[in-house]
Amino acid sequence: TLLSNHSSYEDLVITRVLRPLGMNNTRVTYDEAGWTKAAPGCGRGENMSKLSIRRGAYGVLQGNGALRSTVEDMARFLTFALAASKRTTMTATPPLLRRIFQRALALEGWACECVSDYCDGVLCALPNAVRAVVALGGMERYTASLIPGLKKSGDTEGYSLRIAWSPARRRGAFTVDTCGGCGVRGAGGSAAQRATLLLVNGEDDDFIDPPGSGDEEDLLPDFAPLMRSSIPSRRDRLIYTGKALSHVYPTDTALQLVLLR
Repeated sequence: TLLSNHSSYEDLVITRVLRPLGMNNTRVTYDEAGWTKAAPGCGRGENMSKLSIRRGAYGVLQGNGALRSTVEDMARFLTFALAASKRTTMTATPPLLRRIFQRALALEGWACECVSDYCDGVLCALPNAVRAVVALGGMERYTASLIPGLKKSGDTEGYSLRIAWSPARRRGAFTVDTCGGCGVRGAGGSAAQRATLLLVNGEDDDFIDPPGSGDEEDLLPDFAPLMRSSIPSRRDRLIYTGKALSHVYPTDTALQLVLLR
């Protein structure tokens, strides 16, 4: 496709993926300088413990700081991820992209990934010891109370992210905080990353009260030790802003969290 129409990879991502999903405020910066500045990687195999850039056939597919997005556009992608499952009733997504996404989730392998400790400024040479099952793109499958879900976590210098969704629960959430690298300590990740799973895996019956019910202080009972959040601003998309306190790094970090149901 690239050769036939002389399109750049950036144009292809925008026209074939971002625009159909309504992610109009997301941009692609496919260049070496952007990768190096935004998301240094760690070496694999013989290059273990050496700082290098993570690449695939198209390096941009692994992120590495190539995508610049907004919270609203990330929520649109999360909505698409939920809709792409046959177990949901949401179908207002491009059929071709939905099939491609389902195919990507069907291709699985063992995780074998490096971790980088950016909070201390030190590159960790050890691979992740957890042999998790991951799908194409690094999305990891997990179960909570025997109900399956998927999650994707990331840490770059200055930011920490986790996106998670459960088609069976029809619920998804993601968090972005300002403590890049904190998620590499411990299996649970940073405070904000752990909060994402708490939101997705909560019980259906008593998980959350409707906004305006007068019980906003009790919206996230299991979340309280991790974060003090604001009152959700919308009924259909609950957006929290506040500070998260990590159990590993005793400092407050700013975050924004979005829950989709």
